[in-house]
Amino acid sequence: MTNEPNDPAPEQRDELADDKRLAALGKCPACGLSANRGQAFCIRCGTPLERGAYNPFERVKMRSLLIWIAAAAAVGLILYWAASVLLYYWGAAESALDVPLAMAWAYLALAAWLAWQIRRRRIDLSRLIGPLPEGREWIPVMVVLAAAFVFSIGSALLLPALLSYARPELVEGFLEASDPLEGTSTSLGTLLIAAQIVVVAPIVEELLFRGAMLHRLTAKWGLRTALVVSSVVFGILHVNFLGAGVLGFVIALLYLRTRKLLVPIICHTVNNAVAASFLILAPLMNGTAEGQAAFAGEQARDALIVGSALLLLTAPALAYFAYRNWPGAEARPPYLDQAP
Repeated sequence: MTNEPNDPAPEQRDELADDKRLAALGKCPACGLSANRGQAFCIRCGTPLERGAYNPFERVKMRSLLIWIAAAAAVGLILYWAASVLLYYWGAAESALDVPLAMAWAYLALAAWLAWQIRRRRIDLSRLIGPLPEGREWIPVMVVLAAAFVFSIGSALLLPALLSYARPELVEGFLEASDPLEGTSTSLGTLLIAAQIVVVAPIVEELLFRGAMLHRLTAKWGLRTALVVSSVVFGILHVNFLGAGVLGFVIALLYLRTRKLLVPIICHTVNNAVAASFLILAPLMNGTAEGQAAFAGEQARDALIVGSALLLLTAPALAYFAYRNWPGAEARPPYLDQAP
């Protein structure tokens, strides 16, 4: 007797039998967590529990992002070398737009990887981003964001102050690296960098860290671990790693609370807009950026008191917020929580 065309292959029948056995026991086939009847997804790891349920983030491979970045960096270096050769032979001066163009290339590479994953894994972008929150929802969001921003300022003052005790000669370099506008001397370059910091960075970085990375690591390790790891990675990719890491952790909790990725995107935009405004206005009020960096480097120890005070002022409030909004052991990631 032959099999019907729609019958599964023998190895598929064995796999389905194992899944049915686990389902009969009321457990997730991936992590073994107990599941309720009719539950579509495992609330710990996001594994589909019903036939036809699909978790698109299970197949997102973060190591492919590393390969993608390496390839983009290689192509970028080749393009930069070719442009430098052409400028040399044409007798043109060196471009003052190296930094903004390099930033644009990096964000373009990340955006291309995200678009590829969204299309390939059939991720519903509208469900991931979510609708715009209502007016009253923004009140606690803005209060928590203000506390995280003040904490970030405190860490930005404290880190060079602590560095001045161990390696004072590195303080000025640290402060210059903290200022992305340091690499340009033209109004056009400043405008391009500011636009990327305020507009492009929040969208791309939130889709990457709170979108793809948080959900992918949740499918692998659980929501709590994914929350911490994605925030730590976000932090170490910034010069002010302490302030950026805490900010990433806070807006990730806001995402879990509101279930809308638009909230982290808007919070990130507001944070970057305020920071960029300070960076643009500071040289106008205190002279050149180089003079300001040198002055800050010489006076870094004086920032220890102010930075510590800001951290002590905001850390308890942020810790309380984290305690009240820490996800439970069976909490779902936002995208899967809205799965049909």
